[in-house]
Amino acid sequence: MRSGCILAHVRAASPGLPVVETNCHPFVHGPFAFCHNGGVGDFRRVRRKLLRELSDEAYDVIRGTTDSEILFALFLDEIRKANADDAEAMGHALASTVRRVVAAAKDEPSYLNLCVTDGRRLAATRFSNDPEGKMATLYYHHGRRYVCEGDVCRMVERGDAGLTAIIASEPLSEDPGWEAVPKNHVSIVREDRTAQAWPL
Repeated sequence: MRSGCILAHVRAASPGLPVVETNCHPFVHGPFAFCHNGGVGDFRRVRRKLLRELSDEAYDVIRGTTDSEILFALFLDEIRKANADDAEAMGHALASTVRRVVAAAKDEPSYLNLCVTDGRRLAATRFSNDPEGKMATLYYHHGRRYVCEGDVCRMVERGDAGLTAIIASEPLSEDPGWEAVPKNHVSIVREDRTAQAWPL
């Protein structure tokens, strides 16, 4: 199997929500696949408010009961408003999604490591408004190829062809080059594997 862009997610069950296939990441609609690590602050209180804000089209995408799928629906509305087809638009749509959730949850901390791809490009956020500074990690690595030889994996140095970019919640290997995505930033990887990050 070969792909130019892969999204993988291992889901931990959210307390109080059923463990069913409709609640499992990634969520998919049209060209987009989406996953989320974290939680929306006071989700039970803000769930109805967030649902009311959705367009009919985005609302109809929801099949499960998780905060993550509502985040995806919010993203779908934001990317539709952007009316653009590039990694920057995806990054800005994720940032707008984060702002809408924070406004709805008010003082309740949210943990919003979000990732979305259209199969060619990728955008991700590392965000938390926890007053104690708690947040999930997110890392970036870039090179020519990521290879595994036996039990040892590493990134082959940057080259002119076959560039590889990885965004992961933790480093996948012990080789140097893994960089932490700064707190409260959006990261994008373009189709040509070039990357950029900016503050939320």
